[in-house]
Amino acid sequence: MFLHLGNGVRLHKKHLVGIFDLDNCSKERDTLDFLRAAEGRGRIVSTGGGLPKAMVVSYEAEKDTVWLTGISARTLHRRAMGGK
Repeated sequence: MFLHLGNGVRLHKKHLVGIFDLDNCSKERDTLDFLRAAEGRGRIVSTGGGLPKAMVVSYEAEKDTVWLTGISARTLHRRAMGGK
């Protein structure tokens, strides 16, 4: 199964680590440090579509990737859990 992240970007659910609301988590120092490190490694990918609302973290082939998406974390979570 895949999780649609917006603008045609899909992520296989088996690689999903977590879905995070950017409004809530971006204020924490640990999160900011994580994002800076991911950016330094070139591991942040924007799905486009304006301001990001959520951050999705995936892990595949021994690499973590941070996906920034304009879709809310709540909607992504519902999709990941199989709801509409």
